[in-house]
Amino acid sequence: MTGHVDGEPVKLDRFYPHLLLCLEADGYQLHRTRKKFESDRRRDRLLRIRLGITVLRYTWLDVTQRQAESEMKLVEFRRRAAPIVRRSASSG
Repeated sequence: MTGHVDGEPVKLDRFYPHLLLCLEADGYQLHRTRKKFESDRRRDRLLRIRLGITVLRYTWLDVTQRQAESEMKLVEFRRRAAPIVRRSASSG
């Protein structure tokens, strides 16, 4: 997903609007500079504060060698988010 938050361009690796969840896969090659590190954290804060979007960051090793653990964390997030999603859907 690509868009803007507070006039800043934002590109998300994966976005699940029904969960207000963004998944980011961070490879070391593209995220190792201080500038990119700072930019990523600033964007995460903007997404959370302005839009209520939670950003979960995964590394290459999380995706390629720790799939089971990564999936379990996503299931846990979804389980915890489900009551919030149901509550907001029923209140509208």
